[in-house]
Amino acid sequence: MVTHTGGGAVLTASEDISAYIVPNSMIQVTAMYRKTVGTQNFVPRLYLNTSATLVGATLIATLGSQSALNSISDNIVNFVIDGSGNLYATNVSGSLFLRYNTATGSVITIPSPCYLLWEGQLTNGADEAVMLNSTAILYA
Repeated sequence: MVTHTGGGAVLTASEDISAYIVPNSMIQVTAMYRKTVGTQNFVPRLYLNTSATLVGATLIATLGSQSALNSISDNIVNFVIDGSGNLYATNVSGSLFLRYNTATGSVITIPSPCYLLWEGQLTNGADEAVMLNSTAILYA
């Protein structure tokens, strides 16, 4: 469990998924958050990068924002890795904005090494949110 307090964007968790990068497979990413203090929006986002930092990271998805106290969001994004080494989003749940998906034909070349980064933004310095769980599962 990772607690995020204060305004602005903060990296809440990261995971090296390099071992999950298998052509013609799917990675299911789940991130669960709970708003614990305040009433302003908390907006979690998902990035990819070659290291566990937001500097130079590529934004993949903006997850469902939360404003209600103690509300829990369970966000799921499924990513397909095609035979050419490209990554794109397929089925999703929740209120998500995806930048790389089959509907638009946009894909992202997978970085090496490949880190998934969960970042959150609180609009009010007195607010607080907690990352309850995050997983990345390979389906080959």
